Amino acid sequence: MLTAVTLRAAEPLAQPEPVVAGRVPEACDLRTLTPAMRAAAHWRELSVSFPPRARNQAERETYQQALGYPYPDDQMNRKSFAAALYNGHGLFLLFRLEDSDVQGNKTQDNDWLWVEDVAEVLLANGENPAIPDVEVQVNPAGATFSNRQGAAAVTVPEKITNTLKFQTAVRVQGTLNQAATGDTGWEADVFIPWQSLIEAGILDTAFKPVSGAQAGKLKLCSWDLSSFFLARVNRCLPPANLAIHDRRNFNPLVLE
Repeated sequence: MLTAVTLRAAEPLAQPEPVVAGRVPEACDLRTLTPAMRAAAHWRELSVSFPPRARNQAERETYQQALGYPYPDDQMNRKSFAAALYNGHGLFLLFRLEDSDVQGNKTQDNDWLWVEDVAEVLLANGENPAIPDVEVQVNPAGATFSNRQGAAAVTVPEKITNTLKFQTAVRVQGTLNQAATGDTGWEADVFIPWQSLIEAGILDTAFKPVSGAQAGKLKLCSWDLSSFFLARVNRCLPPANLAIHDRRNFNPLVLE
């Protein structure tokens, strides 16, 4: 019964708007990235969701018939935000995720993190579609997942090709893996050196991190598991459709 609701989200894609990365001092790294720097970033809401939010009572009833329980208002109304910063050393990707039930039980890197709560970025070469995109995920427990995917997606951990050097930091506002305790959300920061993006083919060897430069393309999204209903919601920066690696979904990354 969810099919009709889900198809509503797969509308013609709009022209992707750029993600603008603000500059931070050269000495900045994940340890010295201050709340003020994060607050000053150009935050964007990951406003497209799969499944989409119900728009009226009829769609709420469709969810209830398909899932066997009432429409999960709390989970469906949560919001996810992402932003980018940079300096001469690399790219910072920031996530701020509302969540009243933060779940991150998986603690081993390159496990199936996306079945719980996760912040995710896909990075692609904006000029050469033949170069596979690179996927990086981090969960609230600090576990990470990295994968290179092209036309034939590789999704099983034992076949993963790690192609990026990166660092992450996470902060939970509340408790982790304690569904009976109310949370407010969690934050994740990812730092990727420019050199690593060049070595992965995401950026050309001549790339320079200067104002006005385009640093490839990216897709920003999150996954949100509710352990109360065992429902999972994917949220993305528009435009988006169900084909997560569709390059038409990717936004240009422009350095401010």
